[in-house]
Amino acid sequence: MTNYTPHNFAQGSAEWNAHRVAHFNASEAAAMLGISPYMTRSELLKQKATGITPEVAPAQQRLYNKGHAVEAVCRPRAEKVTGELYPMTASLVVDGLPLSASYDGATVDDTITWECKMQNQALLESLRQGVIPDSYKPQLEQGLLIIGAEKNMFTAGTEEGDGENDVSVWYESDPELRARIIAGWKQFQIDLAAYVPPAAAEPAAVAKVVSALSVVLDMQVEGKLVSCNIEQYKPAALAYIEGINGDLKDDQDFANAKADAKYCRESAKKLETAIELALGKMGDVNTVINTVREIAAGFDAKGLFLEKLVDKRTDEIKTGIVTKAKQAYADHVAQLEIEISPLKLPLAAPDFGLAAKGKRTVATMQDAVDTAIATGKISADALAQQIRLKQAWLGQAAKGHEALFADMQSLIQKPMDDFQLAVKTRVDAQVAKEQKLRDDAAAAALAKPAVHPEQLADELFDKHHPPVDQPAPTANVVPMRSGGGTRTAPATPPTMKLGDLNTLIAPLSLTADGLTKLGFPPAATQQNSKLYHHRDLPAMLKAMHDHLDKVPTQQAA
Repeated sequence: MTNYTPHNFAQGSAEWNAHRVAHFNASEAAAMLGISPYMTRSELLKQKATGITPEVAPAQQRLYNKGHAVEAVCRPRAEKVTGELYPMTASLVVDGLPLSASYDGATVDDTITWECKMQNQALLESLRQGVIPDSYKPQLEQGLLIIGAEKNMFTAGTEEGDGENDVSVWYESDPELRARIIAGWKQFQIDLAAYVPPAAAEPAAVAKVVSALSVVLDMQVEGKLVSCNIEQYKPAALAYIEGINGDLKDDQDFANAKADAKYCRESAKKLETAIELALGKMGDVNTVINTVREIAAGFDAKGLFLEKLVDKRTDEIKTGIVTKAKQAYADHVAQLEIEISPLKLPLAAPDFGLAAKGKRTVATMQDAVDTAIATGKISADALAQQIRLKQAWLGQAAKGHEALFADMQSLIQKPMDDFQLAVKTRVDAQVAKEQKLRDDAAAAALAKPAVHPEQLADELFDKHHPPVDQPAPTANVVPMRSGGGTRTAPATPPTMKLGDLNTLIAPLSLTADGLTKLGFPPAATQQNSKLYHHRDLPAMLKAMHDHLDKVPTQQAA
């Protein structure tokens, strides 16, 4: 159950109509997704933007009334299965979307909804196979979403009989369709905010009625040419041909051109027939026949030209619509890829050419392509959202190990669970590898033979003690303390550098300040080097050892 808002106005009332204008209704969801057989997405967009809905014709109203009657008859039958049902209208804001649904019935605990449709042959055949047509499912899914119901009983009912001819199929929520509906309404909301109505609504194109020429060819023969008005017929025919519009821009022009083409081709055939009839009755009438053939050729050529022109302009307009759609989709994807950089969206563009295929008018072609753009944007937005979630999770789970994922473009395409498992496996393997390296280094250090401080001091003395004839650096002799005693630096000049000490005690490291704190300030300086007496090394090592022994005690305290 959700925190939906119930509405008590009756379906069809002024309040109900006002509510529908302000909300995205469940009965409109199929049109929004471009799968309604009754309304296109473009038509719905226009209605929502302008608030103008088509007038209900008397025949359509009678159909609505019959539907309500069927619903009233079928409800008691349905209640035998579902329990008591209450008609209602409810709304709920989901992700900023004002969603609404009108229910033929819902149980008092909001767990079951009921939708009743009048029977038709196609619907009955589908339901008898246990399949609810796709065009009905968005309405059912949005209805479950709003009140939090578990399932819907979808009934194709009739007023006749006692219910033995009713056919019902249960519908349970489809998470994938629910996500499509929410994403679809979000894109619809964006398109609605940017909607610009066309400059003028053009009526549907209707081909003109091609009347006969002002002069009709009349040719009588009785073995010879008795009479012929070719002199009047020819200019009328040629003028008609010349006056045919060859600049096709809109649906009306296309319809007229098709009608003219048909008339021209038919006229050419009639003239050829007239020639054949004349030849069968007369002898030498070459002048008339050649003239008639000339006119027939003119009709035929113009008809063929118009047919090719219609095909050419149709292809040009289709190409323009498809090209514009491709660019609009590419721009949308490019913006999304900025957000997921450096990754790219692994998503193929919609087939706009296929969407436009078979459409007979510019208007239907444009609507089909616009719907394909919206559907493509919805899919791209959903995929980009999934990638952003994975990137955010990766930033925490693999921090410091980014170099392990050079193949992220392909890895990101895995489902979330598989993606997380792959990332954790790599990170865990790398952490284990690094730990092993540290453990191996520690084991190697422990395996080195122990060296007595006096021996280390002798080795450093042999390596660094200057020759006798080398002038000693200026000494900076100071009292040095080790333990509790005081001693004076020996007469031998200091030659051991701080770097020599650090090399000896690696991987530990010392600074001049650190040695001073241990009681061993530099004995001398030479350029930038601090110098110490190598004979003090045993005392230095002992001081370091004593200091390290105190560390656990200090931490415990």
